[in-house]
Amino acid sequence: DKLVLVVCCHLFWNPNWPHAKVAQSYLATVEARHFLEQRGLDPDAVGVVIAGDFNSMRHVQPSFFPAEQKALYAQKGGGLAAGYTMSGVYELYSKGRLVAEHPEHPDSFGRSVESVEAEARGDKAEKKRAKAGDLSTNGLELRD
Repeated sequence: DKLVLVVCCHLFWNPNWPHAKVAQSYLATVEARHFLEQRGLDPDAVGVVIAGDFNSMRHVQPSFFPAEQKALYAQKGGGLAAGYTMSGVYELYSKGRLVAEHPEHPDSFGRSVESVEAEARGDKAEKKRAKAGDLSTNGLELRD
């Protein structure tokens, strides 16, 4: 007998908030792992199905980015040139990881080119933000 955990979620609907959907997707994996561990179950030994209404497209949709984010995405060449074609939710769930530089990641979403450059220089005037860093599916192996 093999146990299966089914997680059902309904992510935020607004296409202008892809970073919120990424955060919710990530938290679903955190809570799934936590749920299993609380019950003394090995997350690697339990099948996990994450289902629901993800309100997310397969591909990045720069038309919904704020102006600052569009500029940053365009500066990187956009699309394939920038290395980001999948939406943040789709990439997190299909690859098991989402790098912090992805345009829909909560650490980079809505940031201006100037802000990113100032922080990289260590500019003291640039307000330091708490960062989540790269996100993962918390060791849950997900397959589509």
